[in-house]
Amino acid sequence: MEMVHVRTGQHLRGNRNAIVHCPEVDGEPYEPSSSTDNAVLLSNAGFHLGMMLTSRRNTGDVVEALTALARKRVRDTGRQVAESDCAERLLELFFDDEVHGAKELVLMLCKGSADIRDRMGEARVIQRIVESANDSISNCKLLTAFAQEAWGRADLRESGALDFLISRLSSIDFRSKDRLEIVQPLHHFVHDINGTV
Repeated sequence: MEMVHVRTGQHLRGNRNAIVHCPEVDGEPYEPSSSTDNAVLLSNAGFHLGMMLTSRRNTGDVVEALTALARKRVRDTGRQVAESDCAERLLELFFDDEVHGAKELVLMLCKGSADIRDRMGEARVIQRIVESANDSISNCKLLTAFAQEAWGRADLRESGALDFLISRLSSIDFRSKDRLEIVQPLHHFVHDINGTV
C-alpha cells in the first residue's frame, strides 16, 4: 500500500517509520468518511432517526447513532434531522439531561448545520435560554452557535442573550477553555453593525 504525506503530497514508499500527519478539524484528527457513512446518509438516515426521536423510540440509541453520523458529516446530518421536525424534542433532550450525550449532539448539530439552527430558531431556543436564566456553559455555547447568521445575531442582541453571555463571561476565568469556546463564535458580530455599536 502506498502512503502519501497529507500536507506535502510526498510519497512514503517503503518507509514504515514515516509519520503521516493528518489535518485537524476542531482539534480532532480528520478521518475521511467511509463508504458506509456515505451510504447511510444517502439513504436519508438522519431524517428517519429524527422521526424516531420525535416518536420517543429508543432515544438513547438514536442519539448515539446521530452523534456518530454528525461526527463524520455534521452539515448533512443536521440538514436531514432538520427535515424531520424534531427541534422541539432535541431541545427537550438538551434541557432535561434525560439522555446521555444529547447535549453534545445538539451543540454539535447547531454549530455545524445552518438547517438545524433555523429549526431551533423557529422553536425559540434563544428566548427559552434567556427566560430560564440558566447561564450554564452548555447553554452559553448553544447561544453562541446562533451568531453565525444575521437573524441569529439579531435575536441574540434583541432578546438580551448577548448581555446574558457577557455577564456569564465576566464570571469565567480568563484562561479557561470554556471562556474561549464562548468568545470565539462571537467573532461573527464583526459583520453586525448594530451589535458592535
